[in-house]
Amino acid sequence: MQTSKSALRNLSVFLKLFGTSKKSIHKLPVKEKKLKVKKRYFNYLVTVTDDGKTILKERKGKGIWQGLYQFPLVESKKTVGEKYICQSEEFSKLFPTTSSITLFNEKEIIHKLSHQHLYTRFWIIETPEMRHSTISWNSIEVFPVPKLISNFIKSFSSGRD
Repeated sequence: MQTSKSALRNLSVFLKLFGTSKKSIHKLPVKEKKLKVKKRYFNYLVTVTDDGKTILKERKGKGIWQGLYQFPLVESKKTVGEKYICQSEEFSKLFPTTSSITLFNEKEIIHKLSHQHLYTRFWIIETPEMRHSTISWNSIEVFPVPKLISNFIKSFSSGRD
């Protein structure tokens, strides 16, 4: 009695030979390679100034989000807390003075793309004023943003009204 592996191997050889002899090899099933899905952890820094302004940055480089806008981003290797965010280089550059920071979504938003899953958290940073904050929350909808950020803006804006 043959083992299942050798039986499959024999069947595979038979199908190739049969397909070649009948010129129908293109009709035979092909095993597709599995795509390895990468996990990425995004922490967006959403600025809210006293005069109703925020920061959006245009995404540079390659990728499906090229040319779209996003909030300043701190990417991490795993889910992180407030301490990690406050000690990040991006946070220190943007907020050298004291600011209030709160987590908008306790549960990560998982945005699934074909080759990666984005585990996303939005951190709200309230600060009196900032020279980098030039975009009014009232006109933020005119900027092209990824669906993930668009959904956040709708949710956040409806909670502020």
